[in-house]
Amino acid sequence: MRSLSEVEDAIKTALFDRWLARIGWSRETWAGFAQGIPREWAEGIAATLPEIPVTMWPRILEAPKLHERSVSTRRSKSVSVNNVHTQNHRMKISEAKAGDDDPFAKAYRKRGLTQNGLAAAVGIKGSLLSMYRTGARPIPIERARAIAAIIQWPADKAHWPNLLGE
Repeated sequence: MRSLSEVEDAIKTALFDRWLARIGWSRETWAGFAQGIPREWAEGIAATLPEIPVTMWPRILEAPKLHERSVSTRRSKSVSVNNVHTQNHRMKISEAKAGDDDPFAKAYRKRGLTQNGLAAAVGIKGSLLSMYRTGARPIPIERARAIAAIIQWPADKAHWPNLLGE
């Protein structure tokens, strides 16, 4: 026959095991708290089991302290990169990118276009027009003629490094 204290210990163990299962912890997880328990968890346990106050735990782990930045992250003036730019603004950006020494850029700017604007006018993307200009992609003669009609840029091998169909 067992003593009353042995029965009490068995009940404590059974209740403890059920409690661990209910909160989703294993005995290994529980054993890990010998190294310390986060304060929030200890406070949660104390809220459901007042018999286990936070002070009963061998070691309480505090949340890491966040360091505040000493550098200001505020902008001195508002900046909006997503606004629709005016044509004048686009032209200034285009001029700054290509510089003054590119005759092709001068030709489309003379007509009030950017490279992307010219590309859109002939029904292609700006990146494809750029590849045509550098010779990375061959340009069909029809497309070179369409560009010539808009900016008066000759549709010949001298002006297009990789012209097809001339």
